[in-house]
Amino acid sequence: MNDQSMSTCSIPHTDTNPLSYTILWSPLPPITWILPFIGHMGIATSRGVACDFQGPYSVGDRGRMAFGKPTRALQIDISSLRGE
Repeated sequence: MNDQSMSTCSIPHTDTNPLSYTILWSPLPPITWILPFIGHMGIATSRGVACDFQGPYSVGDRGRMAFGKPTRALQIDISSLRGE
């Protein structure tokens, strides 16, 4: 698994896209300043596009997270997942 800082939410699709299959996290100021484990989470698709819940009945899937750019990413190893 990989933990890294990022400067953007959406990166053009390549075979080695660093955001493919990742869980993303961004801080929620000022709450995160007091409780550092509190933040906003999202996921990135196989193309590296960030998706998150941005309100009631609204899912943001255009690469922009509701509370700014993600600062942490946890990459999922898809080769270990069972599937069809």
